[in-house]
Amino acid sequence: MRRPGVHLLPVRPGFTLLELVVSITIVAILAMILIPRLGTHRHRAMDLSAQQVADLLTMLALREPYAPRPVGLLHEVEGNRLRLVLMGGPDDDVNWIPIGTVAPVSLSPIVAAGDLEAWIDGDPVEITRWPWFPAPGLKRPLVEFVLRTEDRVLVVSMPSHAIAPTIREEGADATPFRSPVDLDGTGRTREEW
Repeated sequence: MRRPGVHLLPVRPGFTLLELVVSITIVAILAMILIPRLGTHRHRAMDLSAQQVADLLTMLALREPYAPRPVGLLHEVEGNRLRLVLMGGPDDDVNWIPIGTVAPVSLSPIVAAGDLEAWIDGDPVEITRWPWFPAPGLKRPLVEFVLRTEDRVLVVSMPSHAIAPTIREEGADATPFRSPVDLDGTGRTREEW
């Protein structure tokens, strides 16, 4: 018979080797699952920002030919937003008003305000103080936005003839869905589409 308060085995504080191995294995498995997902989150946020910029360029291409006044692009640094704006009025070429039916694009926090570059026909353009707008009556130039992060650079490119932009990694070739073909110039005017 045992006496109360007497232990057969001494009680040791701490963990056994088996408990430590199991705990470390569980932590390692969780890290292998979560770390790639954190990187994927940044990747997806960057893709979403580029897609939103592409949508805004599409809206510019759709509105610009039919707007009563020039339509421009403005980068608001305070909120890190891109916005479509409309020139104030026929006699007011100074004030630009936001187009209420087109939501501004709020860029992801991983794309800092200084990491967004605008390029028009290969030349850098500053659009934080004054909007850029296509010259009325002329062919729209090549419009490109470069979004930079620490590990990735995306280029949103809107050629002058296109209605939808392409998105590509910097250094990669853009792959349009179809390339324009001049049927008259190639003598194929009677071909079916």
